[in-house]
Amino acid sequence: MLPELRAAADKLIFDTANIQHVVKHLPRKAADRTVEATGLTLRETFALISARQEWYARSVDQHLRGKHLAAGDGAGEQEYLLKKRRQYEKPPLKDALRALSDARDRLIAAFERAGDDAASDDPGSIWSPAALLAQAHHMEPHALDIAETVPELRGDPLLLNWAFNPDYRDRPDLHERQQRLFAIVRKDLNRADAGPEPAPEDSNES
Repeated sequence: MLPELRAAADKLIFDTANIQHVVKHLPRKAADRTVEATGLTLRETFALISARQEWYARSVDQHLRGKHLAAGDGAGEQEYLLKKRRQYEKPPLKDALRALSDARDRLIAAFERAGDDAASDDPGSIWSPAALLAQAHHMEPHALDIAETVPELRGDPLLLNWAFNPDYRDRPDLHERQQRLFAIVRKDLNRADAGPEPAPEDSNES
């Protein structure tokens, strides 16, 4: 696999692992909290992430079978995503996680089977490193969704690294949310470093 494709595959593996990690550490019933920025619950969010990754894997599979379908295109995409989202958002979320992992494995296996000769410099090609990398990048903003919606996880180093690592300066809405989250986390850390406030002393004047 070409270095550019391997880097994109590694990014996909990393972000998929982040989703799995977060879901496994959600507090009880936290999956049903609503993300303010999107209006979706976290459960619906995870289901949609899985459905999108499965759609891309399905597109690649069809391409390998001779049906030249561009990633993210094709009739019935929205119907497919809606159907799968409804399927995966049902509790528990293990079906969504399984689908996410299976789609990741299918994508990487397909790129390996296609070989380096199939790789394309055209960003619109299904076989371009940019297309595979875009699949991972679409998951990144959801780190902000999670950190904003589940304050109990704001001390998780993996989640914070995932939320703060992307450069969103060309996306003002995400950049503003990222900076606001950074200020909240910094305040929490400063409070933790300061330790508990001392108890007030009793005033026993004689």
